[in-house]
Amino acid sequence: MKIRLSYIALLTTVMLQACSTDGDLLGTGDSDPQELKGITVSIMGSSLSSTRATATTPVIGVELGRNSFVADDQLMLTTFKRTSNAIDQFSYTDKEYVYSGTAWSMATKEKLYWTDAVSMHTIAGYSLPSSDYFWATGILSDTETKCYYGALGGSYINGNLVLPDTVDYSAGNTAVQAQDLLLLHNAALSPEENQTAAALEMKHALSSVRVNVNVDDYSSGSSSVDYNEVTISDVIIKNQPVFYRWNQVGDSVISSTSQDDISTIAEADYSSDTKRMIKLWQASSTDDAKTGTKSESFYGLVVPQTKEYYNYYAKEGVVTVQPVQISFTVSYPNAKTGEVESHTYTTSVYGSNSSQVYFNPGKCTTIDINMNHKNEKLTTTVTFQDWQFVATPDQGELVKVTNYLSSADFTKVYTPADVKANASLDATWLHSSGNSYADEAGNDGSVTHPYLINTPDQLLTLAKMVNTDGVTFEGKYIVLNADIIMQASSDSTKVESSKSSKSAVVWPGIGTEEHTFQGTFWGANRYIHRLYGNPLFTAIGASGNVSRVQLHSISVAGDGVLANTNAGMIAGCRILGDATLTGTGSAQGAAVGTNSGDIVACYHVGNTQGVATHVGGLVGSNTGSLTGCYHTGTVTGGSVLGGIVAVSSLASDKFIYGCYYNSTLFTTGASIEGVTGYPRNTMVSSGFVTTLNTALSEKGYTDLDFEFRPANYPSLIDTY
Repeated sequence: MKIRLSYIALLTTVMLQACSTDGDLLGTGDSDPQELKGITVSIMGSSLSSTRATATTPVIGVELGRNSFVADDQLMLTTFKRTSNAIDQFSYTDKEYVYSGTAWSMATKEKLYWTDAVSMHTIAGYSLPSSDYFWATGILSDTETKCYYGALGGSYINGNLVLPDTVDYSAGNTAVQAQDLLLLHNAALSPEENQTAAALEMKHALSSVRVNVNVDDYSSGSSSVDYNEVTISDVIIKNQPVFYRWNQVGDSVISSTSQDDISTIAEADYSSDTKRMIKLWQASSTDDAKTGTKSESFYGLVVPQTKEYYNYYAKEGVVTVQPVQISFTVSYPNAKTGEVESHTYTTSVYGSNSSQVYFNPGKCTTIDINMNHKNEKLTTTVTFQDWQFVATPDQGELVKVTNYLSSADFTKVYTPADVKANASLDATWLHSSGNSYADEAGNDGSVTHPYLINTPDQLLTLAKMVNTDGVTFEGKYIVLNADIIMQASSDSTKVESSKSSKSAVVWPGIGTEEHTFQGTFWGANRYIHRLYGNPLFTAIGASGNVSRVQLHSISVAGDGVLANTNAGMIAGCRILGDATLTGTGSAQGAAVGTNSGDIVACYHVGNTQGVATHVGGLVGSNTGSLTGCYHTGTVTGGSVLGGIVAVSSLASDKFIYGCYYNSTLFTTGASIEGVTGYPRNTMVSSGFVTTLNTALSEKGYTDLDFEFRPANYPSLIDTY
């Protein structure tokens, strides 16, 4: 024992003597070197309570990747030194620690020392998830410093890198854990209170991804067989980089796609095919037989692709948006044969405002894919969250996604006129292209390349361009490419609940009396939900055309939910829920206050309440045409009421034809030619569908058809 103690004392003396020439570099106070006697290691994001405490929606019980260490896990400290004025004698590289299941210890019997007990130290390291993990040493040519290379899905077999065609996580979290590289980098580490231990926190170096696939209208009937046999499977992210590099200067990796990097990593020629498919793990499922919805969540890892990544590899300094391609398969029983059939769909995913989707290291990129299976229409949204314990939204949230209108302030969005006045601004929606405009995807507003609206801010920008800049959009086509939520969160506003302290966002309306909307707006059967303030369109001009919009309002300080006035064409639009109108006009209706244009195949499911003299179920005052329309609820509030129209004075070339209201709920009102009251049981019958379609056909509207749904009011066939 005496020999052992003497050896340690001699070693310490030698080390101190070696440092004596650098005595001025040592810290003050606790300046003597201290032995690093132990380490504790945690994984960032592995604390369940610390993340779940702030969750506002139910949290999914999936812990992705490595969230704890197991026996025989290894940690390689590639760097341990004082951050400022490091001393060679107390600077260490490549020191290995092994976890016993309860504690970490060095693989060899040597010792490490803090340069001093008060200065900050830099420590870096990595923990590989498996012994055959591909991890190669390289040298950065520009700095001649050591770096490390890896390959997602790669492994050592007989000393060679083997890279599969598809990185497959479908086996579950064990497959994710096998690729989950953990990194450590801390340039401000100090000894613990006992001056001998170090608390280390490791981070996930790669990017995690979660894809939520939400499918509605899949059920071919009401039987449980249909419900049980519907599946969503084989979610694949296409063409993903798999090579990456750690430079030891942080706790994340970067994608490696250059020729030199790939040659170094693979020691073989992978330069012609450096990308692979990523097949995700199906982790959770929810479904609702009553509403015909099915939701699945899929997880996996990808190589980080940050903004810097795209900037670096962009040609000629121009960053081109490269959408993420995702494919998935939906299987369901055929309505006629009962046999299960499968269909695979592929969607291009963009970030907000049609921007790039980024996969940030140590973060989870959540991609929501919402599909109306009946019409095979897809929408996608992207959010960035913590690596683990990300919240899974309910079905309503999946439909609403993140398309909330946070503000209706015109100063918060920028039109081409704003950009022209201030070159430092970036247009929110349309950009000037010569004497015309183009959206971010290059669409010019033609019938074959309509402008796309993907966000609430873009819809607000449309309103600003019409109302303030006087752009009429005559001859231009606009498509609503996503559902829009007009309130800033899912919480109730003061308008919706007396207990709420949240003010509602006031929509300004599109168009004014001086600047009417003269373009073509295709709603594409998207929803605009929780509208408050002005109607969606304040004024639609004679050349204006609005079709296939689905609207729900919480209250409108106007004369109609869709428009105050219409002089153009409104076709195939639906007002869902009660319409509460508080405008100042003399005529109000659930759809339009005053109509001098044409309204075709539109309907309102709900009650209409107004404050004007003339209140109609759909239209207040009419001098135009209505064809194949219906209203299902009560009409209240005015001195002159109508089931469809309150007051009508038709020109010689105008008519009301084949329009109906619910006589079970509304029994009084003006008698107007072309308007008929039907009891509810008639309006939910297949015969009523035939009646509406016949009226539309007889007036030459062949591209608008209603369909029968048992026990429900007719619904428009979703085409446009």
